[in-house]
Amino acid sequence: MGQLLALRRDPLGTLMQAQSFGPVVPLQLEPFDVVAIFDAGVAHHVLHDPDAYTKGTRVQRVMRTLLGNGLLTAQGAEWRARRRLAQPAFRKPRLAAYTQIMHDVSRQFADRWRATTDPLDLNREMMRLALQIASRCLFDDQLEGQAEDLDQAMGRILASFQRMVTQPVARPEAIPFGPAATYRRAISEIDAIVADLVARRRARGSDGDDLLHLWLHSDLDDEAIRDEVVTMLLAAHETTANALTWAWLHLLRYPDALRAIRDEVAELGGPEGVLELSPRAGALPWTDAVVAETLRLYPPAWATGRSCAAAGELHPEGHSSVPVRQGTVLLMCFYAMHRSPRAWTHPEGFDPGRWLRAPSSGGVKGLTLPELPYVPFGTGQRKCIGSHFATLEARIALATLASSVDLALEPAQQISTAPAITLRPDGPVWARVSDPQTHHQMAR
Repeated sequence: MGQLLALRRDPLGTLMQAQSFGPVVPLQLEPFDVVAIFDAGVAHHVLHDPDAYTKGTRVQRVMRTLLGNGLLTAQGAEWRARRRLAQPAFRKPRLAAYTQIMHDVSRQFADRWRATTDPLDLNREMMRLALQIASRCLFDDQLEGQAEDLDQAMGRILASFQRMVTQPVARPEAIPFGPAATYRRAISEIDAIVADLVARRRARGSDGDDLLHLWLHSDLDDEAIRDEVVTMLLAAHETTANALTWAWLHLLRYPDALRAIRDEVAELGGPEGVLELSPRAGALPWTDAVVAETLRLYPPAWATGRSCAAAGELHPEGHSSVPVRQGTVLLMCFYAMHRSPRAWTHPEGFDPGRWLRAPSSGGVKGLTLPELPYVPFGTGQRKCIGSHFATLEARIALATLASSVDLALEPAQQISTAPAITLRPDGPVWARVSDPQTHHQMAR
Protein backbone atom coordinates (compact mmCIF):
# COMPACT_ATOMS: atom_id res chain seq x y z
CA MET A 1 0.00 0.00 0.00
CA GLY A 2 2.90 2.33 0.70
CA GLN A 3 4.21 1.93 -2.85
CA LEU A 4 0.71 2.44 -4.24
CA LEU A 5 0.42 5.74 -2.38
CA ALA A 6 3.90 6.76 -3.55
CA LEU A 7 2.93 5.94 -7.13
CA ARG A 8 -0.18 8.07 -6.70
CA ARG A 9 1.72 11.06 -5.25
CA ASP A 10 4.70 10.94 -7.61
CA PRO A 11 4.38 8.33 -10.38
CA LEU A 12 7.39 9.55 -12.37
CA GLY A 13 9.71 9.78 -9.37
CA THR A 14 8.56 6.40 -8.04
CA LEU A 15 9.16 4.64 -11.35
CA MET A 16 12.49 6.39 -11.89
CA GLN A 17 13.54 5.06 -8.49
CA ALA A 18 12.27 1.58 -9.34
CA GLN A 19 14.39 1.60 -12.50
CA SER A 20 17.53 1.74 -10.37
CA PHE A 21 16.73 -1.78 -9.09
CA GLY A 22 17.01 -3.41 -12.50
CA PRO A 23 15.46 -3.91 -15.93
CA VAL A 24 12.38 -5.82 -14.69
CA VAL A 25 11.08 -4.91 -11.23
CA PRO A 26 8.06 -6.40 -9.41
CA LEU A 27 6.15 -3.60 -7.65
CA GLN A 28 4.50 -4.06 -4.27
CA LEU A 29 1.11 -2.61 -5.19
CA GLU A 30 -1.30 -4.81 -3.25
CA PRO A 31 -3.85 -5.94 -4.29
CA PHE A 32 -2.46 -5.51 -7.82
CA ASP A 33 0.10 -7.79 -9.46
CA VAL A 34 2.33 -5.37 -11.38
CA VAL A 35 5.80 -5.73 -12.89
CA ALA A 36 7.59 -2.63 -14.15
CA ILE A 37 9.64 -3.09 -17.32
CA PHE A 38 12.60 -0.82 -18.10
CA ASP A 39 14.39 -3.13 -20.55
CA ALA A 40 13.97 -2.08 -24.19
CA GLY A 41 14.24 -5.64 -25.49
CA VAL A 42 11.52 -6.91 -23.16
CA ALA A 43 9.30 -3.93 -23.99
CA HIS A 44 9.85 -4.61 -27.70
CA HIS A 45 8.87 -8.26 -27.20
CA VAL A 46 5.73 -7.41 -25.23
CA LEU A 47 4.50 -4.70 -27.59
CA HIS A 48 5.05 -6.91 -30.64
CA ASP A 49 2.89 -9.75 -29.28
CA PRO A 50 -0.64 -8.35 -28.74
CA ASP A 51 -2.15 -11.83 -28.39
CA ALA A 52 0.07 -12.85 -25.46
CA TYR A 53 0.05 -9.39 -23.86
CA THR A 54 -3.33 -7.76 -24.15
CA LYS A 55 -4.82 -4.38 -23.27
CA GLY A 56 -6.98 -5.96 -20.58
CA THR A 57 -5.66 -3.76 -17.78
CA ARG A 58 -7.29 -1.58 -15.16
CA VAL A 59 -5.96 1.58 -16.81
CA GLN A 60 -7.37 0.54 -20.18
CA ARG A 61 -10.76 -0.17 -18.62
CA VAL A 62 -10.90 3.31 -17.09
CA MET A 63 -9.77 4.80 -20.42
CA ARG A 64 -12.65 3.02 -22.16
CA THR A 65 -15.03 5.09 -20.07
CA LEU A 66 -13.67 8.06 -22.02
CA LEU A 67 -12.68 6.56 -25.37
CA GLY A 68 -15.24 3.78 -25.69
CA ASN A 69 -14.03 1.15 -28.13
CA GLY A 70 -12.05 3.50 -30.34
CA LEU A 71 -8.79 2.82 -32.12
CA LEU A 72 -6.68 3.24 -28.98
CA THR A 73 -8.66 0.75 -26.86
CA ALA A 74 -10.18 -1.74 -29.36
CA GLN A 75 -8.55 -5.16 -29.68
CA GLY A 76 -8.32 -8.04 -32.13
CA ALA A 77 -10.34 -8.10 -35.34
CA GLU A 78 -12.29 -4.99 -34.39
CA TRP A 79 -9.08 -2.99 -33.90
CA ARG A 80 -7.73 -4.21 -37.25
CA ALA A 81 -10.93 -3.12 -39.03
CA ARG A 82 -10.82 0.32 -37.38
CA ARG A 83 -7.15 0.71 -38.25
CA ARG A 84 -7.73 -0.14 -41.92
CA LEU A 85 -10.60 2.33 -42.08
CA ALA A 86 -8.53 5.22 -40.68
CA GLN A 87 -5.24 4.44 -42.45
CA PRO A 88 -5.90 6.40 -45.70
CA ALA A 89 -6.08 9.67 -43.72
CA PHE A 90 -2.46 9.20 -42.57
CA ARG A 91 -0.76 8.09 -45.78
CA LYS A 92 1.88 10.23 -47.47
CA PRO A 93 -0.39 11.96 -50.01
CA ARG A 94 -2.75 13.12 -47.27
CA LEU A 95 0.13 14.20 -45.01
CA ALA A 96 1.49 16.33 -47.82
CA ALA A 97 -1.93 17.95 -48.21
CA TYR A 98 -2.05 18.74 -44.48
CA THR A 99 1.11 20.84 -44.59
CA GLN A 100 -0.74 23.88 -45.96
CA ILE A 101 -3.18 23.84 -43.04
CA MET A 102 -0.39 23.31 -40.50
CA HIS A 103 1.57 26.21 -41.99
CA ASP A 104 -1.44 28.54 -42.26
CA VAL A 105 -2.50 27.97 -38.66
CA SER A 106 1.06 28.49 -37.43
CA ARG A 107 1.38 31.76 -39.37
CA GLN A 108 -1.95 32.98 -37.95
CA PHE A 109 -0.68 32.32 -34.43
CA ALA A 110 2.60 34.09 -35.20
CA ASP A 111 0.70 37.14 -36.50
CA ARG A 112 -1.49 37.27 -33.40
CA TRP A 113 1.47 36.85 -31.06
CA ARG A 114 3.36 39.72 -32.70
CA ALA A 115 0.35 41.98 -32.24
CA THR A 116 0.00 41.48 -28.48
CA THR A 117 1.77 42.91 -25.46
CA ASP A 118 0.06 40.53 -23.05
CA PRO A 119 1.87 37.49 -21.67
CA LEU A 120 1.10 34.22 -23.46
CA ASP A 121 0.42 30.89 -21.78
CA LEU A 122 2.31 28.67 -24.20
CA ASN A 123 0.54 25.55 -22.94
CA ARG A 124 -2.84 27.05 -23.72
CA GLU A 125 -1.60 28.46 -27.03
CA MET A 126 -0.25 25.12 -28.19
CA MET A 127 -3.51 23.41 -27.16
CA ARG A 128 -5.42 25.85 -29.36
CA LEU A 129 -2.98 25.52 -32.24
CA ALA A 130 -3.01 21.71 -32.17
CA LEU A 131 -6.80 21.62 -31.88
CA GLN A 132 -7.21 23.90 -34.91
CA ILE A 133 -4.85 21.79 -36.96
CA ALA A 134 -6.39 18.47 -35.91
CA SER A 135 -9.98 19.61 -36.40
CA ARG A 136 -9.30 21.16 -39.82
CA CYS A 137 -7.13 18.31 -41.14
CA LEU A 138 -9.05 15.35 -39.74
CA PHE A 139 -12.61 16.64 -39.37
CA ASP A 140 -12.78 19.55 -41.88
CA ASP A 141 -14.16 21.72 -39.05
CA GLN A 142 -12.69 24.46 -36.86
CA LEU A 143 -14.63 23.81 -33.63
CA GLU A 144 -15.07 27.56 -33.37
CA GLY A 145 -16.20 28.70 -29.95
CA GLN A 146 -15.70 25.24 -28.44
CA ALA A 147 -11.92 25.03 -28.09
CA GLU A 148 -11.85 26.51 -24.59
CA ASP A 149 -14.63 24.23 -23.33
CA LEU A 150 -12.90 21.20 -24.81
CA ASP A 151 -9.55 22.08 -23.24
CA GLN A 152 -11.08 22.64 -19.81
CA ALA A 153 -13.01 19.38 -19.94
CA MET A 154 -9.91 17.49 -21.05
CA GLY A 155 -7.92 19.05 -18.20
CA ARG A 156 -10.46 17.82 -15.64
CA ILE A 157 -10.40 14.36 -17.20
CA LEU A 158 -6.63 14.09 -17.00
CA ALA A 159 -6.49 15.36 -13.42
CA SER A 160 -9.15 12.86 -12.32
CA PHE A 161 -7.74 9.92 -14.26
CA GLN A 162 -4.50 9.52 -12.33
CA ARG A 163 -6.29 9.68 -8.99
CA MET A 164 -8.77 7.01 -10.07
CA VAL A 165 -6.34 4.43 -11.42
CA THR A 166 -4.24 4.51 -8.23
CA GLN A 167 -7.18 3.97 -5.88
CA PRO A 168 -7.05 0.58 -4.08
CA VAL A 169 -10.57 -0.43 -5.13
CA ALA A 170 -11.76 -2.82 -7.83
CA ARG A 171 -13.68 -0.37 -10.03
CA PRO A 172 -12.70 3.22 -9.24
CA GLU A 173 -14.59 4.55 -12.28
CA ALA A 174 -17.89 3.41 -10.74
CA ILE A 175 -17.61 5.43 -7.50
CA PRO A 176 -20.50 7.95 -7.49
CA PHE A 177 -18.47 10.87 -6.10
CA GLY A 178 -14.97 12.37 -6.12
CA PRO A 179 -12.63 12.01 -9.13
CA ALA A 180 -14.90 9.49 -10.86
CA ALA A 181 -17.85 11.89 -10.78
CA THR A 182 -15.68 14.72 -12.15
CA TYR A 183 -14.41 12.35 -14.85
CA ARG A 184 -17.94 11.40 -15.95
CA ARG A 185 -19.18 15.01 -16.02
CA ALA A 186 -16.25 16.10 -18.16
CA ILE A 187 -16.86 13.19 -20.55
CA SER A 188 -20.47 14.36 -20.91
CA GLU A 189 -19.21 17.83 -21.87
CA ILE A 190 -16.88 16.34 -24.50
CA ASP A 191 -19.71 14.15 -25.81
CA ALA A 192 -21.82 17.28 -26.40
CA ILE A 193 -19.00 18.96 -28.36
CA VAL A 194 -18.46 15.83 -30.45
CA ALA A 195 -22.20 15.49 -31.14
CA ASP A 196 -22.26 19.09 -32.43
CA LEU A 197 -19.22 18.42 -34.63
CA VAL A 198 -20.74 15.28 -36.18
CA ALA A 199 -24.11 16.98 -36.69
CA ARG A 200 -22.47 19.93 -38.50
CA ARG A 201 -20.51 17.59 -40.74
CA ARG A 202 -23.61 15.57 -41.62
CA ALA A 203 -25.70 18.69 -42.27
CA ARG A 204 -23.19 19.95 -44.84
CA GLY A 205 -23.70 16.80 -46.87
CA SER A 206 -20.55 17.44 -48.86
CA ASP A 207 -17.96 14.98 -50.03
CA GLY A 208 -14.46 15.00 -48.66
CA ASP A 209 -11.42 12.90 -47.93
CA ASP A 210 -10.96 13.81 -44.26
CA LEU A 211 -11.09 11.21 -41.53
CA LEU A 212 -14.56 12.13 -40.29
CA HIS A 213 -15.90 11.75 -43.84
CA LEU A 214 -14.45 8.23 -43.94
CA TRP A 215 -16.16 7.34 -40.68
CA LEU A 216 -19.51 8.86 -41.68
CA HIS A 217 -19.50 6.88 -44.94
CA SER A 218 -18.58 3.57 -43.34
CA ASP A 219 -20.63 0.99 -41.49
CA LEU A 220 -19.73 2.52 -38.11
CA ASP A 221 -22.75 3.46 -36.00
CA ASP A 222 -23.07 6.75 -34.11
CA GLU A 223 -21.52 5.38 -30.93
CA ALA A 224 -18.50 4.03 -32.80
CA ILE A 225 -18.03 7.35 -34.62
CA ARG A 226 -18.21 9.16 -31.29
CA ASP A 227 -15.52 6.85 -29.89
CA GLU A 228 -13.19 7.44 -32.83
CA VAL A 229 -13.63 11.24 -32.77
CA VAL A 230 -12.87 11.43 -29.03
CA THR A 231 -9.86 9.15 -29.49
CA MET A 232 -8.47 11.38 -32.25
CA LEU A 233 -9.11 14.53 -30.23
CA LEU A 234 -6.95 13.07 -27.47
CA ALA A 235 -4.32 11.52 -29.75
CA ALA A 236 -4.00 14.27 -32.37
CA HIS A 237 -4.61 17.32 -30.20
CA GLU A 238 -3.70 16.77 -26.56
CA THR A 239 -0.47 14.82 -27.07
CA THR A 240 0.97 17.02 -29.83
CA ALA A 241 0.14 20.19 -27.90
CA ASN A 242 2.01 18.89 -24.86
CA ALA A 243 5.06 18.02 -26.96
CA LEU A 244 5.07 21.50 -28.50
CA THR A 245 4.77 23.14 -25.08
CA TRP A 246 7.74 21.18 -23.71
CA ALA A 247 9.72 22.00 -26.86
CA TRP A 248 9.07 25.73 -26.44
CA LEU A 249 10.04 25.59 -22.78
CA HIS A 250 13.42 24.13 -23.66
CA LEU A 251 14.05 26.30 -26.69
CA LEU A 252 13.49 29.43 -24.59
CA ARG A 253 15.84 28.07 -21.94
CA TYR A 254 18.51 27.09 -24.50
CA PRO A 255 18.94 30.04 -26.89
CA ASP A 256 21.55 28.24 -29.01
CA ALA A 257 18.99 25.55 -29.90
CA LEU A 258 16.47 28.23 -30.85
CA ARG A 259 18.99 30.09 -32.98
CA ALA A 260 19.86 26.86 -34.77
CA ILE A 261 16.21 26.41 -35.81
CA ARG A 262 16.10 30.00 -37.08
CA ASP A 263 19.31 29.53 -39.04
CA GLU A 264 17.94 26.32 -40.55
CA VAL A 265 14.71 28.05 -41.61
CA ALA A 266 16.66 31.00 -43.05
CA GLU A 267 18.64 28.60 -45.24
CA LEU A 268 15.34 27.34 -46.68
CA GLY A 269 14.23 30.88 -47.50
CA GLY A 270 12.09 31.55 -44.43
CA PRO A 271 8.68 30.24 -43.36
CA GLU A 272 7.53 29.79 -46.98
CA GLY A 273 10.45 27.46 -47.52
CA VAL A 274 9.25 25.47 -44.53
CA LEU A 275 5.91 25.00 -46.26
CA GLU A 276 7.49 23.85 -49.49
CA LEU A 277 10.14 21.51 -48.11
CA SER A 278 8.77 20.29 -44.75
CA PRO A 279 7.26 17.04 -46.13
CA ARG A 280 10.72 15.95 -47.32
CA ALA A 281 12.70 13.78 -44.91
CA GLY A 282 15.85 15.56 -43.77
CA ALA A 283 14.76 19.03 -44.86
CA LEU A 284 14.88 20.38 -41.29
CA PRO A 285 17.31 18.09 -39.45
CA TRP A 286 17.90 20.34 -36.44
CA THR A 287 14.20 21.05 -35.95
CA ASP A 288 13.52 17.31 -36.17
CA ALA A 289 16.25 16.72 -33.59
CA VAL A 290 14.61 19.20 -31.21
CA VAL A 291 11.30 17.36 -31.64
CA ALA A 292 12.96 13.99 -31.05
CA GLU A 293 14.79 15.20 -27.95
CA THR A 294 11.58 16.74 -26.57
CA LEU A 295 9.75 13.43 -27.10
CA ARG A 296 12.59 11.64 -25.35
CA LEU A 297 12.41 13.81 -22.25
CA TYR A 298 8.62 14.18 -22.23
CA PRO A 299 6.96 11.35 -24.16
CA PRO A 300 3.27 12.39 -24.35
CA ALA A 301 2.18 8.78 -23.78
CA TRP A 302 4.65 8.36 -20.94
CA ALA A 303 3.68 4.81 -19.91
CA THR A 304 1.55 1.91 -21.06
CA GLY A 305 0.48 -1.43 -19.66
CA ARG A 306 -0.28 -4.92 -20.93
CA SER A 307 -1.87 -7.91 -19.21
CA CYS A 308 -0.33 -11.36 -19.48
CA ALA A 309 -2.84 -13.67 -21.20
CA ALA A 310 -0.98 -16.69 -19.78
CA ALA A 311 1.83 -17.45 -17.35
CA GLY A 312 5.30 -17.16 -18.83
CA GLU A 313 8.75 -15.66 -18.49
CA LEU A 314 10.42 -12.38 -19.38
CA HIS A 315 14.06 -12.41 -20.50
CA PRO A 316 15.91 -9.11 -19.89
CA GLU A 317 19.31 -9.05 -21.56
CA GLY A 318 22.13 -9.95 -19.21
CA HIS A 319 19.81 -10.91 -16.34
CA SER A 320 17.97 -13.96 -15.10
CA SER A 321 14.54 -14.67 -16.53
CA VAL A 322 11.56 -13.35 -14.57
CA PRO A 323 8.44 -15.53 -14.20
CA VAL A 324 5.05 -13.80 -14.54
CA ARG A 325 1.62 -15.14 -13.69
CA GLN A 326 -1.46 -14.98 -15.85
CA GLY A 327 -3.12 -11.60 -15.31
CA THR A 328 0.09 -9.85 -14.27
CA VAL A 329 0.15 -6.25 -15.50
CA LEU A 330 3.38 -5.30 -17.26
CA LEU A 331 3.93 -1.56 -16.79
CA MET A 332 6.31 -0.01 -19.32
CA CYS A 333 7.41 3.47 -18.30
CA PHE A 334 8.82 5.16 -21.40
CA TYR A 335 9.62 8.29 -19.39
CA ALA A 336 12.07 6.25 -17.29
CA MET A 337 13.45 4.28 -20.26
CA HIS A 338 14.12 7.52 -22.10
CA ARG A 339 16.18 8.77 -19.14
CA SER A 340 18.09 5.60 -18.32
CA PRO A 341 21.79 6.31 -17.63
CA ARG A 342 22.52 2.83 -18.99
CA ALA A 343 21.37 3.87 -22.46
CA TRP A 344 21.78 7.65 -22.71
CA THR A 345 24.66 10.09 -22.27
CA HIS A 346 23.56 12.94 -20.00
CA PRO A 347 20.05 11.45 -19.82
CA GLU A 348 18.46 14.39 -17.98
CA GLY A 349 19.99 17.01 -20.27
CA PHE A 350 18.42 18.67 -23.31
CA ASP A 351 20.77 17.74 -26.16
CA PRO A 352 19.12 17.74 -29.62
CA GLY A 353 22.52 17.24 -31.19
CA ARG A 354 22.63 13.65 -29.93
CA TRP A 355 20.19 12.77 -32.73
CA LEU A 356 22.64 14.08 -35.35
CA ARG A 357 25.77 12.42 -33.92
CA ALA A 358 26.88 8.83 -34.45
CA PRO A 359 27.07 6.50 -31.44
CA SER A 360 30.87 6.66 -31.62
CA SER A 361 30.56 10.40 -30.86
CA GLY A 362 28.10 10.02 -28.00
CA GLY A 363 25.03 10.29 -30.21
CA VAL A 364 22.23 7.95 -31.19
CA LYS A 365 21.91 8.57 -34.93
CA GLY A 366 20.77 5.42 -36.71
CA LEU A 367 19.84 3.50 -33.55
CA THR A 368 16.33 2.16 -33.09
CA LEU A 369 14.37 0.03 -30.63
CA PRO A 370 15.32 -2.36 -29.10
CA GLU A 371 18.94 -1.21 -29.43
CA LEU A 372 17.83 2.24 -28.28
CA PRO A 373 15.07 2.57 -25.64
CA TYR A 374 13.09 5.24 -27.47
CA VAL A 375 9.34 4.63 -27.76
CA PRO A 376 7.50 7.97 -28.06
CA PHE A 377 4.71 6.48 -30.21
CA GLY A 378 4.76 2.84 -29.16
CA THR A 379 5.87 0.05 -31.47
CA GLY A 380 4.58 -3.04 -33.21
CA GLN A 381 1.10 -3.34 -34.66
CA ARG A 382 -0.26 -0.87 -32.12
CA LYS A 383 2.19 1.90 -32.92
CA CYS A 384 0.38 5.24 -33.04
CA ILE A 385 -1.32 5.67 -36.41
CA GLY A 386 -0.71 9.42 -36.25
CA SER A 387 3.02 9.40 -35.46
CA HIS A 388 4.02 10.91 -38.82
CA PHE A 389 1.17 13.43 -38.62
CA ALA A 390 2.33 14.53 -35.16
CA THR A 391 6.01 14.89 -36.06
CA LEU A 392 5.17 16.76 -39.27
CA GLU A 393 2.92 19.13 -37.33
CA ALA A 394 5.58 19.72 -34.66
CA ARG A 395 8.22 20.35 -37.34
CA ILE A 396 6.13 22.91 -39.20
CA ALA A 397 4.76 24.66 -36.11
CA LEU A 398 8.14 25.02 -34.38
CA ALA A 399 10.01 26.09 -37.51
CA THR A 400 7.33 28.60 -38.52
CA LEU A 401 6.75 30.14 -35.09
CA ALA A 402 10.39 30.18 -33.99
CA SER A 403 11.44 31.98 -37.16
CA SER A 404 8.60 34.51 -36.95
CA VAL A 405 8.34 35.57 -33.29
CA ASP A 406 10.86 36.33 -30.57
CA LEU A 407 9.66 35.10 -27.17
CA ALA A 408 11.12 35.17 -23.67
CA LEU A 409 9.99 33.14 -20.68
CA GLU A 410 8.56 35.06 -17.78
CA PRO A 411 11.06 34.76 -14.89
CA ALA A 412 10.70 32.75 -11.66
CA GLN A 413 8.36 30.08 -13.01
CA GLN A 414 8.35 26.67 -11.37
CA ILE A 415 7.10 24.28 -14.05
CA SER A 416 6.76 20.58 -13.39
CA THR A 417 5.02 17.59 -14.94
CA ALA A 418 1.43 16.45 -14.39
CA PRO A 419 1.37 12.79 -15.47
CA ALA A 420 -2.01 11.25 -16.30
CA ILE A 421 -3.04 9.74 -19.64
CA THR A 422 -0.64 12.25 -21.17
CA LEU A 423 2.27 14.26 -19.77
CA ARG A 424 1.14 17.88 -19.38
CA PRO A 425 2.90 20.75 -17.60
CA ASP A 426 1.34 21.22 -14.17
CA GLY A 427 0.25 24.78 -14.94
CA PRO A 428 0.66 27.68 -17.36
CA VAL A 429 3.95 28.31 -19.16
CA TRP A 430 4.12 32.09 -19.39
CA ALA A 431 6.14 33.85 -22.08
CA ARG A 432 6.15 37.36 -23.46
CA VAL A 433 6.80 38.67 -26.96
CA SER A 434 10.00 40.69 -27.10
CA ASP A 435 10.81 43.91 -28.96
CA PRO A 436 8.24 44.61 -31.73
CA GLN A 437 10.96 45.92 -34.07
CA THR A 438 12.70 42.54 -33.81
CA HIS A 439 9.43 40.83 -34.70
CA HIS A 440 8.96 43.02 -37.73
CA GLN A 441 12.41 42.15 -39.02
CA MET A 442 11.85 38.43 -38.38
CA ALA A 443 8.48 38.49 -40.12
CA ARG A 444 10.10 40.02 -43.18
